[in-house]
Amino acid sequence: MNKLKLTPTQKIVLKLIQDDMKFIYNVIKDMEARKEYNFTIALLPYMALVYKEAYKWCKKIKEFKKSIPINIPNEIELYSEYYREYNKLLKNDIITINNNYEYQFNKTKNYFEKNRSNFSKKLGIYKTYGVGTYKDSLTKKSPVYNTVYFSVLIPKFSWDNLNETSKDLYRIAEHIGEFFGVFLHPYEDRLTNNITSIKIVDYNFSPRSSPFHNVYSDKFLIFDLLCKCNFVLYGLNNFTSTLLTTKLRFSYNLYFYICESIDKINNYYNTDFTINNKYKDDELRSAFMHYGIWKIVKDKVDPLDSFGGMTNISLDIEWNSLLIFTLSEIKSFSLQLDNYLSKNKLSHNFSIFNKDLTKK
Repeated sequence: MNKLKLTPTQKIVLKLIQDDMKFIYNVIKDMEARKEYNFTIALLPYMALVYKEAYKWCKKIKEFKKSIPINIPNEIELYSEYYREYNKLLKNDIITINNNYEYQFNKTKNYFEKNRSNFSKKLGIYKTYGVGTYKDSLTKKSPVYNTVYFSVLIPKFSWDNLNETSKDLYRIAEHIGEFFGVFLHPYEDRLTNNITSIKIVDYNFSPRSSPFHNVYSDKFLIFDLLCKCNFVLYGLNNFTSTLLTTKLRFSYNLYFYICESIDKINNYYNTDFTINNKYKDDELRSAFMHYGIWKIVKDKVDPLDSFGGMTNISLDIEWNSLLIFTLSEIKSFSLQLDNYLSKNKLSHNFSIFNKDLTKK
């Protein structure tokens, strides 16, 4: 690809695309080796984002047209758009979102209720949803995803028809893999500096009882937001010490939508969550997500800058400093969410026989 006749801006975009694909490829391979498949499901919206936008960009470059698949199958197009929408935090009103989560929560509860033993019923143990956690200290486990989110995320998801869901996901993964294969080498692009201490553990609460038990509360959405923040903070940013441009793109997207949604959240829950929106910029977010660097840098591209000088032009800040800022703000927001759940006695401390505190 070094022989391609590309403009300075196109060269920067191509490098960003390659790094994004390398990042996702290595996360998936690592989680596959550890048999942490649920983590890969949580990665789907990010995978779809990179795939769709990279594909659109490559279709415009004559040199790439012969190498990439001619068209995206309709089914995969629909799935991809569906996943991409979930990168847009709280796009709909909170009542609608909560209704959807409650519906999926109860579907899961009812499904597992059928196979629940009399012993577990007597002890008040419910298998309503699972949580993946990242252990960031000797004692604390931070939730990074939950399976209610999965059932909301995956189109046509059904506990009664998991085989068909798995087949659909496999077909999508196969097509994405074909496209990624144009840019990746399975051995040369395999990272060796992955942070080995990262450990994701699944809890399905079959031997434990969760704070939400079998009663849905609209505060579950706060918990889900905490999972989304921690997924970026720990699951993605602690995965490796390299590929920082990918981390910025994913982190900035979440930061932007937290800024967009925080008033909505505070109004609904009567809370006072805060986030510094100093660097919230719609044009920059769009350029980050759609590889539209040229729209900002135009003829002022800096070939030595990983983003062509885009963040300096838009916000007067170096891109790596912007990464530090966005992660700090997401961390601050996640702590506020965690404190809110603790005050409402809804923290996931994984203690056995945790009392049902959702019934008021």
